[in-house]
Amino acid sequence: MDLPEEATCHFCHKVLYGGRSDRKFCNDTCRNAYNRNRRKAEAAYVSESQQELIIRVLKRNYRILEKFNPLHQYSVIADRTEMHGLGFFFNYFTGCEQLADGTLRYFCFEHYWEEREYGLVELGVDESKLEVVYDL
Repeated sequence: MDLPEEATCHFCHKVLYGGRSDRKFCNDTCRNAYNRNRRKAEAAYVSESQQELIIRVLKRNYRILEKFNPLHQYSVIADRTEMHGLGFFFNYFTGCEQLADGTLRYFCFEHYWEEREYGLVELGVDESKLEVVYDL
């Protein structure tokens, strides 16, 4: 059964003659190239979506840290459960460093937190993280 004259290859847009009535490509090369380009475009879209999601989570974390430490004090104790209840994600941070005593300090830009006992978190601000570095 011949295809209508307007049927064209999805990849190279050449007119398709003969073959199956539901044929979409000239040959395997066009089919593979089309699918490779489609998967690449989908991966780029997913990657951008994930980046946007991470940026949104970091911004929310930053706002919550600002709420718990509005005066940018060096040491403020907060309840981990309360922070989590406001939407804080402890797994998203912009940096991490290990202190001399082995404690991990997690950063969300210049704000940081350290895990303490009994579900408490110590918050603070490291002003040195505010320095802008232009290394483009």
